[in-house]
Amino acid sequence: ALCGQQMLRVAVDSLLVMIPAGLILGASPMEIAAGVLARAVFGLLYMGGNILCQRVLGGLASRALSFVFYFMILMVLLLPSVFVGLGLGFLLGIPAGLLGTAVCNVLLTALLLWLCRNMLDCAELNQ
Repeated sequence: ALCGQQMLRVAVDSLLVMIPAGLILGASPMEIAAGVLARAVFGLLYMGGNILCQRVLGGLASRALSFVFYFMILMVLLLPSVFVGLGLGFLLGIPAGLLGTAVCNVLLTALLLWLCRNMLDCAELNQ
């Protein structure tokens, strides 16, 4: 239930941000849809990263040290999708790059949620 609420919040947020931004920039409907999808899936990846950090760094006393490790974990999680997105974007165009990023992020998020599945019973997502 907690993940479902977070997913809905991320989806609504991506719609409210990307549709006006795409219209202001004069993007095509395909680019706007790909942007909405990519932003929503990045939000899901951040959610998965948050769960992973709570699992790994849950007992760390120092908030500053915890934040540094959280930032490093998120950067490592983002690298595969950034490379896939850039590669597809240069080869096939922006919508293909955004869709490739979204697919990569969905796979990473699913893997993270599966690896941390036992923690989801008691996790609180404070964002």
